[in-house]
Amino acid sequence: MIRFILATSVTLAFASSACQDTTQAGLRSGRYALAESDGTVSLYSGNGVAERIQLGQSLEGLTFMKLRVSASLVERARSSSSRVVSVSLEEAGADVIEIQSTRTKASANPDSNELEIVTFRPGQPWLSGVAQVALDPESNQPFGFFKVIEWKPPIGKSGRIGANYYSTVLVPDENMPSLKYASPATKSWPALPTNWN
Repeated sequence: MIRFILATSVTLAFASSACQDTTQAGLRSGRYALAESDGTVSLYSGNGVAERIQLGQSLEGLTFMKLRVSASLVERARSSSSRVVSVSLEEAGADVIEIQSTRTKASANPDSNELEIVTFRPGQPWLSGVAQVALDPESNQPFGFFKVIEWKPPIGKSGRIGANYYSTVLVPDENMPSLKYASPATKSWPALPTNWN
């Protein structure tokens, strides 16, 4: 039996957009969409991110998010009447490659603000949530949104689990995927995937 005990949360109050926006407004917004050499699109957001990417500098020390998706997912959002596409993170697929987010690194020093980058890939064990690509209604540029639930496997005989949450604001979508493992009410979960054991 699995029981829920602890959740921690990181909410990122920004979205990613501005496909290679080199205007001063784009640089100040911290939004940047980068067409990668492998045909994917990386949607970044965070203060100072656009400037550093354009200068070819590391993002080390910045608080940011990156949603890397297939170019076809961006095109699906463009052709959708709602201008948004939502994808479950519970199953591996070709549309969402990965999500990266910064968080404060665990440290024995309570005053430490050192950041680390965490990476999530759809279909990885103990992961639930949604990734979205939506288009800005004025500029038609892609935005990246997500809600990631990183479950912590049961420890010991108690069967208790915890979770870390990483989230931007999600866009309303009538085609939001149904999630099997998003609720902390673990008794309602279906059987766990074999790779979660």
